[in-house]
Amino acid sequence: MTNSILDSVMLIEQEAKKIESNYQSKIAQLKTETEEEINRLVEETKNSIQLFKDESNKEAEEKLNQYKKVLDDSLQLDKERFTAEFDSERDHLIELTIKEVMKRYGNS
Repeated sequence: MTNSILDSVMLIEQEAKKIESNYQSKIAQLKTETEEEINRLVEETKNSIQLFKDESNKEAEEKLNQYKKVLDDSLQLDKERFTAEFDSERDHLIELTIKEVMKRYGNS
């Protein structure tokens, strides 16, 4: 009976060591899987952030180009208006000069 108890205890110890070994193996596997999942998520997050930055930069550039076009159009209209006003004032000044010359010197 003593041998049988001793054998049972040894079997239980072997089983306990097996369970502990399996447990350690599963822990190591879970750590590896967790690290891989974290690395995957970090990479996915980096990619998402880069994509967001690229899209944001593209949108900002498009808006900037729109603003530049509006400004350029506005400046062109102002330039045309000022040129027309200048031409008109110049013509008016020429007419006044001609009238003054005619008044002083006559038709001769």
